[in-house]
Amino acid sequence: MRRAVAMGFGLGLLLSTSLATGANAAGERMPIGLWLKHAWMEEERSPKELKALAEHLTRHGATHVYVHIGPFNAEGRLTRYKPAVVREWLAALKRHAPAIQRLAWLGGRSKASGGTVELASATYRRAIVNETAHLLERFDFDGIHLNIEPLEETDPDFITLLQALRSAMGKKTISFAAPKMRPGWVPGLFGISERYWSGEAFARLMPYLDQIVVMVYDTAVPTVGLYQRYVAAHVDVLLQAHHKSGRPACQLLVGLPTYEKATWFHRHEVEHLEVGLIGLLRGITNSSDPSGPTVGVAIYANWTTEESEWETFHQLWMDRFTARQ
Repeated sequence: MRRAVAMGFGLGLLLSTSLATGANAAGERMPIGLWLKHAWMEEERSPKELKALAEHLTRHGATHVYVHIGPFNAEGRLTRYKPAVVREWLAALKRHAPAIQRLAWLGGRSKASGGTVELASATYRRAIVNETAHLLERFDFDGIHLNIEPLEETDPDFITLLQALRSAMGKKTISFAAPKMRPGWVPGLFGISERYWSGEAFARLMPYLDQIVVMVYDTAVPTVGLYQRYVAAHVDVLLQAHHKSGRPACQLLVGLPTYEKATWFHRHEVEHLEVGLIGLLRGITNSSDPSGPTVGVAIYANWTTEESEWETFHQLWMDRFTARQ
């Protein structure tokens, strides 16, 4: 079990009015997102299990859940789900947690990186749009959470896709899992612009989105202090991008990790929920645009978050940030 929250910095950080109310100057509620695994769309669950999930999500303040319904295949279709299971899941959440937006997490890896998603193909883009529209007509999702990786920040075909999705989806929510911003210690070399994006890229996309969730994990950041500062920096980058794009009705969230699997890009002792939350709170407190939208948090992922981490989340975030709304 991870250590209890012991960083006194977090207490003083939460004394400002905005943190005490859990809202910005406009009174907006802070969004909290949570990724859910694919099994919820394929495996039958009892009514008791579905009710328990809804209570779990409500207890931890979720406003949006991203449930994985599958990657698009080579034809742009979604085939890895069971319709009856999907309907039961959606109905249970609507019944027991009606305030939570239920978003279908879809996308996949790009063809260039060994996946199936081919945005450069107009035929493939049309297939994605048609399949998404069919999904939303068939099932009672509140919208989609789009996750395509890797994705170049200058890819014009992605904006074309978003425009077509908006036309097909009407007022349904379009949420996008975006790459993190490029840190100062990573120059614009090495051909890795699909892993790190600029604030300008966020600004270009916001008018087409209802929500952008920047995935601030797998950063290769070497130290706790540097990761805190890196997470904090995303707040102003997002707020500046939002201002530059004309202040559209687009929610801003920062995604933080709870998984422990070590890779070259992820060191769990550096990148974890406690450190990330303190960095995010620091960024919110020191924000240069207090009148901007509330910057929320998304946790990756529900299935990797231990009880001690939920306790940390409540101590640092829920109990002092959202409970007083």
